[in-house]
Amino acid sequence: MRIGQAYRLCRWEKTMSKRVESGLLIALAVVMASGCEPQARGFALPPGDASAGLTAFRELQCNQCHSIPNLIKKRYDSLYPEVEVVLGGPVQRIKTYGQLVTAIIHPGKAVTRAVPESGMADEDTSIMPVYNGAMTVEQLVNLTTFLQETYELSPPPYYPMVMH
Repeated sequence: MRIGQAYRLCRWEKTMSKRVESGLLIALAVVMASGCEPQARGFALPPGDASAGLTAFRELQCNQCHSIPNLIKKRYDSLYPEVEVVLGGPVQRIKTYGQLVTAIIHPGKAVTRAVPESGMADEDTSIMPVYNGAMTVEQLVNLTTFLQETYELSPPPYYPMVMH
């Protein structure tokens, strides 16, 4: 092999290597942009009204088990006196719209009464009623919008390291 041929081959390999790297980066970006849940692609609910969501929260009697700090107290005559699930308030990770919708329409997926020793939530242990037949889509989007606004992002506590 001549020097000129070796040089061209080396340049060709470098060019191909850069193209492969670029292709991998583009593929990775496409995968990340498409999200991890293919079911959610192309799905969007209409915008909601938070004040109507507060009304839906009360109409659907969500305060039988749920309270929201400085806004809604759990009912004193609750059917489930031993259960209180606090929603909203300061959190270190904001609940996404999708997480809130899932918690409402598929409570066993997100809300459980007990977690088995395996650490996996058992979908049959949720005591939250399924409202899918009793709630309109409008109530769902309004309730989700209302709940989303009750969460406040609070950074985790900072403990500076002290050097001795």
